[in-house]
Amino acid sequence: LNSAKVKDGLARRRAAGHRAIGYCPFGYAYIDGVIVPHPENWGPARERWEGLMALEMNCHAYARLNEGVSVSGLKNWVRNPMLRGIVPDQKGGAKPLISPEEWEKAKRLLDRRSQSRVPVGVQRTHLFSSLIVCDCCGRSLHRHVTQYHRVRWKCAFASCDWFGRSIAEQLVRQQAVEALQKGSHLMAQAAQRANNAKARQKPLVQVEAENKLAALLQLQESGDLPGLDTAISSLRDQVAALAAPVVGPNWEGLSELVAGGLDSATDEELRVIFLEFFERIRFEGNPKAVGFELRGLPGGDAKDGSL
Repeated sequence: LNSAKVKDGLARRRAAGHRAIGYCPFGYAYIDGVIVPHPENWGPARERWEGLMALEMNCHAYARLNEGVSVSGLKNWVRNPMLRGIVPDQKGGAKPLISPEEWEKAKRLLDRRSQSRVPVGVQRTHLFSSLIVCDCCGRSLHRHVTQYHRVRWKCAFASCDWFGRSIAEQLVRQQAVEALQKGSHLMAQAAQRANNAKARQKPLVQVEAENKLAALLQLQESGDLPGLDTAISSLRDQVAALAAPVVGPNWEGLSELVAGGLDSATDEELRVIFLEFFERIRFEGNPKAVGFELRGLPGGDAKDGSL
């Protein structure tokens, strides 16, 4: 009986145009039945996002530097759709804290970090952290400094057939730069075609939601039914959330960077570029060459710096 009463109350609040649950993520407030930017926490929320992006979404590092926040809380906050302005049962949604491009980049960094198996205690992010992956075991290579102060990336998984094999960081750096320099124009054209084709493909759940919305709109024209406006508004929010724009790397920007020269770029500058344009760098057990998988370019592969 209590469950039925609670569900009935939530349904009545939704029908009245109110948000059924009053919880809001950091940066937003529930005022007079509407989700709006918090008058005091909106600025700090934006600073939190920028701080996380500066740390490449390393929630552990951010929690160590800032008291009062937890790692799980940060991850849940980043993934909350309200930061993108998506609020179910609220017409027009809310003011977005982040842009679609920022969300796409953050999601990519979080996914890459969760797959890299990097220890929690790592204090510094290096040029190829979580980027070079062993093709044999699927784990990220570890950075190793030899007794001669040379940096190599090697497989540290004992059960892997390529355990202990490594490649010099300077060699990978040179091949990655050459791969971008030689194929930038060709990659730009191919990636544009791939992104356009991807943009035309809709997932099944999006097609079903659009069909339901079209059916409800036709039903609305036939007469005024109770609760129909609320259902239409909720479906519109769902379709808007599913129809996220296809955000890919700025290949034209790559051409400009190549023209300006990448050889003189610092490790910090190159890491930003590599994260943007490389899905991953494959170590195939060869101490002299690696393979490259380009983000947004199906079948894109480069070895020895050539495409």
